[in-house]
Amino acid sequence: MGLFRHGLPVGRWLSGLCAGLLALGLVFSAAHAQSQPEPAPAPSAQEMLDRAKQELDRIETSLRRSDLQDSDLARLREDLEPAAESVSTALAQLQPRVESLRARLAQLAPAPSAAAPSAAAPPAPPGAAAPPAPAAPPGAAPTPPQPADAATDREARQAELTQVEEQVRFGNALLVQAGQLRSTIADARRALLTNRLLARSPSPFNPALWADAWTSLPRDLRALTVLAKDWAAITGERIRDGRVVALAVPLAVGLGLLLLGRWLLPHITRRDPEAANPSRLRRVLVGTGIALGGTVPVAITALLLYFALSGIDLLPGRLAPLARAILIAVTFVTFARALADACFAPDLPAWRLIPMEDATARRLMALVGIVATLLLIHIIVDALLEATSASLPITVLTRSALAMAIVLSTAIVLSHLRAPDREAETALGPYVPESHWNGPLRMLGWLLIVIVIGAVATGYVALAGFVVRQAVWAAMVAGVIFVALTLVERTIGELPRRNTRMALAIQSNVGLSRRSLEQLSVLAAGMLKLTLILVGFLMVLAPFGVESNDIIPAARQALVGFTVGEVTISISAVLIALATFVLILGATRGVQRWLTATFLPTTELDPGLRNSIATAFGYLGFFAAAAFGLAQLGLGLQNVAIVAGALSVGIGFGLQSIVNNFVSGLILLWERSIRVGDWVVVGTEQGYVRRISVRATEIETFDRAAVIVPNSNLVSGVVKNWLHNGRSGRFTIKVGVSYTVDADEMRDLLVSLAEAHPDVAAEPPPRVFLTGFGEKSVDFDLHCYVADVGTAGRVKSELSFTILRELKSRDALPPR
Repeated sequence: MGLFRHGLPVGRWLSGLCAGLLALGLVFSAAHAQSQPEPAPAPSAQEMLDRAKQELDRIETSLRRSDLQDSDLARLREDLEPAAESVSTALAQLQPRVESLRARLAQLAPAPSAAAPSAAAPPAPPGAAAPPAPAAPPGAAPTPPQPADAATDREARQAELTQVEEQVRFGNALLVQAGQLRSTIADARRALLTNRLLARSPSPFNPALWADAWTSLPRDLRALTVLAKDWAAITGERIRDGRVVALAVPLAVGLGLLLLGRWLLPHITRRDPEAANPSRLRRVLVGTGIALGGTVPVAITALLLYFALSGIDLLPGRLAPLARAILIAVTFVTFARALADACFAPDLPAWRLIPMEDATARRLMALVGIVATLLLIHIIVDALLEATSASLPITVLTRSALAMAIVLSTAIVLSHLRAPDREAETALGPYVPESHWNGPLRMLGWLLIVIVIGAVATGYVALAGFVVRQAVWAAMVAGVIFVALTLVERTIGELPRRNTRMALAIQSNVGLSRRSLEQLSVLAAGMLKLTLILVGFLMVLAPFGVESNDIIPAARQALVGFTVGEVTISISAVLIALATFVLILGATRGVQRWLTATFLPTTELDPGLRNSIATAFGYLGFFAAAAFGLAQLGLGLQNVAIVAGALSVGIGFGLQSIVNNFVSGLILLWERSIRVGDWVVVGTEQGYVRRISVRATEIETFDRAAVIVPNSNLVSGVVKNWLHNGRSGRFTIKVGVSYTVDADEMRDLLVSLAEAHPDVAAEPPPRVFLTGFGEKSVDFDLHCYVADVGTAGRVKSELSFTILRELKSRDALPPR
């Protein structure tokens, strides 16, 4: 305490200490900065191209080996992508230099061409004066002299441009080489997969195979015994040296996660059995929680356990793939059952994501459990056969038995998945069964069962096992994508439309209007859905060794073309062109329906403009699909022009009416003289325009009849459109009164009755005109305006009843 009584010495002491520490820190930081090596300069474009060339040449040399496996090809593919990316980076650096040099050369004046001496002029004698320079022609501008520094600069720039362009050509050649190597690797991987799947073995129905299996069984059992003894010996050593204690950590973590999941998961993902109709958002959130909560603890435990086993050397040699297969299979089975429970909810139909009957849900849940368990055994047995180098007869019989067990259990369940029973006859005649959602799935299931049984019977056991695994994998991916799509639709797509606190908070924080937020949410949901579908498609193709960059080249090289005379016909090109056309056209129709039903209703556009936008998008999509399809066939614009010239003769003779209607439809969509929802009169028919298609326009009459009018009739004919300039309109009521009635009083009466009707517009006001003198009556016309011409008939009728009652009460009706 004595030190703190004297504040001045203590403060000076602390200040000096802080200053010393600061100085010491600065000295250490400076020394550390000096000891740090300077960062290496970034490689130039030429250096990147040279390194990429060396890597591509190495990969090309490696591909010439005949003993490459799929893992080797996958590793070469991974090495190829950085090299190709380096080439693209170098080209991106070189392109601005090329443009800059070209721009600089364009600004420099070209070097003047030296005039050649005239052959007719003799050389001047020695000592004679030089002849005068020829005079410029009248009116010609003098040629400015070329500066020496400008010429030198131009030569230097031209040399530099030539060098950079050479580097660009070299980079483009490397990109072509990388693309060829990518195709070569993809072809080699597909060839390996095809050879492995189509490798034929003896049929399991062949008695000789069973005899060979019985003969080789003792050897395989000895190999299995040796493997078990080796692992037991290694485990004993790890127990003695105490390293096996490291397994307690992943086991404790896994047990803790499982206990935490069992305690926490029911609180988060509880399905209330008394809930009659929970929202679809709540159902998909609960289902997602069930799928993740049931899988994540098992996956984390398996991962930690594998790392622990590898860390203490309990997985030497052939045991590592076996342990890896066991842990992956356990995680797979857990996830499959959790996903099935999330989608089917067998005991709680109100929480079911996919609508189905209770019996169907229970059978599908049982099928998932059986198939997942059998597939677990299949994966473990396959790994065990690989680890023990089992003989071919034992391998064939084991894999055949497991594949047959899976398909037979699937067949038993599929035989009970029938559509709901209906009465064969009804009061109105024979019953026509409605389509059911599980019909196509059952057909696909039976087709796969037939393929697997046929492959096993004919000896293609590897193909049968691959089909089984691929079907299970595709089903799981479909389930995951279905849940993800539903989650995106119910959160991003629909959340901003609801009057919830979260939606209001997003709207207030983002600063957008409600309608703009709805539009953005619909667009974001659509993009996410498309991305998820593409990801699912690639995941399904992943077991085939197909990557995202290999889809189009693989499809193009799927089939070999053949030549007839001088024309080359490629079946693959035709199939790809047809598939491209169908896919683009289908995507266009899907986006068109999405625009019509989802996005455009969120805008403030009128129905006619919405229809025009959707129809125009359909036309553009069709032409784009046709263009891409023709491009796949190798038909350029010149070939298309030749084909169009050949077709023009046929169009002139037989298709002119179709072309006329098509062009007329485009004119209607562009001019919008007739829009969807307009009330039109065409000849003796009138009604509302419901649709403007390629050939004709559909008009729905007031009798609910459809009138199909060719578009050319609407463009070239006379059409009365009640709603072209707006929805307001006028109607007329003709009134005849007795000559004994005062005309001025009758005019005021009709005007007051019209003004009293709530649907008669105040501006323009109702007006009464005296139109003639009949034999027994004075004739008046009452003109009234309404805001919506569609209500004119009803308003006219109601006002006519009122006028009739007033005329009767005043005894103003003309005598008969």
